[in-house]
Amino acid sequence: MTLNIVNLEDGRWVTSDDYGDDSININCEPHSLLEHESEAISSVTNHFLGGVQGYVSYIIEDDMSSQFIISWEVSPIGSQKYYFSFLDESYMQDYQVNFEYSLGNTIYQVKIDKKTSLPMSWLISIFLFVFFITIPFFCYQCMTSGRKVDGTIGQQGQSSYNNFNSNDQPPPYHQLFP
Repeated sequence: MTLNIVNLEDGRWVTSDDYGDDSININCEPHSLLEHESEAISSVTNHFLGGVQGYVSYIIEDDMSSQFIISWEVSPIGSQKYYFSFLDESYMQDYQVNFEYSLGNTIYQVKIDKKTSLPMSWLISIFLFVFFITIPFFCYQCMTSGRKVDGTIGQQGQSSYNNFNSNDQPPPYHQLFP
């Protein structure tokens, strides 16, 4: 995803200076992301009783160049407001977007995943496999399981499904399936 627009109208980005420790290297300003990479952006007020307000826009490097915006408005009095939207709502059919709030709604997490679907050729292949392999197998099992014949193989007094003894050859195919 390519970072398109960054606009922090009120507040500032969290940096290492906020921790007072030189060993912590942190910069919560947004940047472009590689595939499967995640990003944490964070802004804080830059004056007493101030608020935080801004937005970021990203372009997903797909065949449609999908673009989305995340915006936030946090005032010292009242509730926090977070928004997410694709610029073109038709992109919603291609992506699964999940939102999560935590720490008293001070954290707003957006997770975007590409929806995957089986191509029609895969669905046809699965259907053909089921129809031509699985169904004939079960039909064969049903036809042969109903042929119970007394035989000499097995324990005395019990029936066998075989109509020949161990020294004979199996019957011809046309006798098995009349």
